[in-house]
Amino acid sequence: MFRLLAVLLLAAPLCGCRVFAHSFERETLEHRTVIESEMLSESWNPPTGPALTVEPGLDGLRIVATAHQTGTQHVRVRERVHIEDRCARRAVAGIFEAPDSFWGVCDDVWVAFSFLGAFLFTHYEGDINDPVVLAFIALGVVPMAIDAITFIPWWIAGHDWNGPCDYVAESREEPELTEERDEPAERDVPLAGGEVAVHLAGGAPVARISCGADGLGAARFRDVVAWSKGSSADLVFEVSAGGKDTSVAVPPGAVLNGPSGTPVDWRAPRGSVGAPELAATARVEGATLVIVVENRGKGDAWQVAAILASDNPAADGRVAALGRLHPGERVEAHINLPAGTTRGALDFSEAFGRSPAAIPFGE
Repeated sequence: MFRLLAVLLLAAPLCGCRVFAHSFERETLEHRTVIESEMLSESWNPPTGPALTVEPGLDGLRIVATAHQTGTQHVRVRERVHIEDRCARRAVAGIFEAPDSFWGVCDDVWVAFSFLGAFLFTHYEGDINDPVVLAFIALGVVPMAIDAITFIPWWIAGHDWNGPCDYVAESREEPELTEERDEPAERDVPLAGGEVAVHLAGGAPVARISCGADGLGAARFRDVVAWSKGSSADLVFEVSAGGKDTSVAVPPGAVLNGPSGTPVDWRAPRGSVGAPELAATARVEGATLVIVVENRGKGDAWQVAAILASDNPAADGRVAALGRLHPGERVEAHINLPAGTTRGALDFSEAFGRSPAAIPFGE
């Protein structure tokens, strides 16, 4: 019991603050606050780390290609300088920490005596009343007792007993400083002229889309229908820059009806039993083209889509994707007509070429 109490008494001072480090070791910290900054010149490395987004719009997919770019900016800065003299931020690791000064060496030796005394005491197998036990206790306790007593004024001044402290011995403001220097910089930029490859997942490219100076590209919905026709795979859009590639997988059935449209079953399984027989009608109601498609056959139709053809570029290529039509199923779909669209035609597509003939609409 006595041995346990003694070990507990030794544990606290062995984990405490180290006086020598607080009293004699100092570090100076310089804090700078930028008041004004002016960029004089800049240089940039070739773009790397491409990024790609593909989002559905009203009449197609909007593609945005960007890249990460690093460089150097030569700047003139005016700064406010604040100096602090602190006690060294050293962990209380005793002999297990590499000393960083003369006083750190002294402190480690000093603390080592306490560790040695505690070690010898806890491993001594003789009589507990043996005078050597008192020597071991003194060796373990006395250095830390002195440490604790001499630490009291530092503790009153604001040191932290547990762990490294942030006590500021002196703080002062220096005159404002103006200097020119190079600073690392980074930014995301449009991937001007980037080429986006489009392919079916696991397949060869089916198209290439060039991005403009703003890194923007586009794919019409009618192209999405054509690229994915007869396949259940996602479309993969891929771009390269600086030797690195990035890609985005787009499920056609989730995007073909636009950002607020209804996702459709865009699978195209082969070997289905029976053949579909599709019939379609179209009429204009205000600014909406109403399409009705019915499957009068005995088999499923897959990847059914109505594609708008118009002399109005804003309307040309818009799609109403219907996806799968069961035998006997009748589906109504709508396409919003931009202003100025009075007539045109509807083309139809089906995964295996079993679509109805094109029909005109309007005046």
